Amino acid sequence: MLNNFNVFSNPSGLSGEVPSSEIVISTKEEIPNPLVSGYTYLFDEPLTLNEGEEIVFPDNAVITLKSTGPNNGITYTGDSTLLQGSSIQALSLEGLDFTASGTSTLIDLTGANAFNSFTMLNSSIVGFNSLGTATDLYVTANRYSSLFNSQGFHFLDCPIISMQSGLFTNWNNDPTRFLSIFGTCTDVLFNNNVTTPGSSEYVMYIDSGIETDSIQIVGNSNNTYGRFFDPVGLNQTDKRINVSANSRTTDSTVEAYIVSQDNSTATVISAANTPVKTVGTFVERSSERMTTTDTGRITYVGLEDVKLSTSVIISTEIASGVKIPCAFYVNHGNDTNNIISAFADAGGGEVTVTVANWSSHTLANSDRVVITGTTNYNGTYTISSVSVGASTTTFNITATWVSDDATGYWSLIESTSKVPIDLTNSEVSLASLIHREEYKQNEYIEIFFENQSTTNDATMEDISIIVAL
Repeated sequence: MLNNFNVFSNPSGLSGEVPSSEIVISTKEEIPNPLVSGYTYLFDEPLTLNEGEEIVFPDNAVITLKSTGPNNGITYTGDSTLLQGSSIQALSLEGLDFTASGTSTLIDLTGANAFNSFTMLNSSIVGFNSLGTATDLYVTANRYSSLFNSQGFHFLDCPIISMQSGLFTNWNNDPTRFLSIFGTCTDVLFNNNVTTPGSSEYVMYIDSGIETDSIQIVGNSNNTYGRFFDPVGLNQTDKRINVSANSRTTDSTVEAYIVSQDNSTATVISAANTPVKTVGTFVERSSERMTTTDTGRITYVGLEDVKLSTSVIISTEIASGVKIPCAFYVNHGNDTNNIISAFADAGGGEVTVTVANWSSHTLANSDRVVITGTTNYNGTYTISSVSVGASTTTFNITATWVSDDATGYWSLIESTSKVPIDLTNSEVSLASLIHREEYKQNEYIEIFFENQSTTNDATMEDISIIVAL
């Protein structure tokens, strides 16, 4: 049953009357031809309509067809179009089951301004040959087109599409796609529906050029052999499309897997107890809602905040020297929000850094930050003092004052991810690191290495990084 199917191209622009009166329909003889605009027609008995008994809408009508009981509906035995008209300001179908036994069409609106608002609630559509007869006329924000075409629901530039708890089955001519979406569709919901596509059919096609804020596809049942997404279009891997608990398709996820193998370039250690980014050339093995770089950065690009786990396995060899303790860290940043706006001389060998507040973290004394993108202050520092304001944070680092670079980025070394290991000259040691953190859009991670007692360089021969839910 369809529990919320709304297509509003411009609800505030309705020019017809709001239905203010109700007419009870108990027999088919009581159905006006055409219907009268401004009325709600209450069907209190199941009806059968034959060829020549179709329901006709007047031009620019505002009409509601509504059931008064749980089993009321309309069975159509003809081979024409059940719901006919030219243009409708607002049409609402509520609680009605539409069933066909012939080679018929559900609805066809032929006018240049077909409709402005279409709502379908708690209804089902079963057995129709097609949903509409106009092959290439789409639902549009400009209000020109037929609502449906012979390939199923076909929407172009519909701000809101909501189809929930619907039953859509037994199309006689096997349309290729049940639901096609194009253009600008701000919010799309397709939840808890039952569809029965044929073996060569698809439940949904989402055009690759679609502009949307969110497409939610949850809890739908595909009870036959058809596939859910047409492979020509987008699917659950797109960051704007959230898919879960549907049959015959996999859920959306968040994951990235990158590796650096047989690396021979050493990570240079300039000072003990100072984390530096591991050096290696990385190759992406897989990713969804994440982007990766060949330098080892993984960035979350999804739309919703998520909590992710990072798993790292590293095989490392010290360049020279004796057995020494080392550690690996996750560096967590956001180049969109973690922007430095100013540097100032704090005196006493310290520099004050001003940044925008980062909602993911509140900085504290002894936190370690990485500063990049500056002329004079790139490096890893330990914070000596912090002042958090309403919109900005200032913190002090030990550095030689040069000038106000007035730009740059900062990121946070996650100290909770430290995993100490011992390295011995010419011996390869394995280290593993597991870290769990909440991510917002455009936040990234990188892996940093720290030599905790000497300045001996180290080579990360093999690094595998996996980020997942």
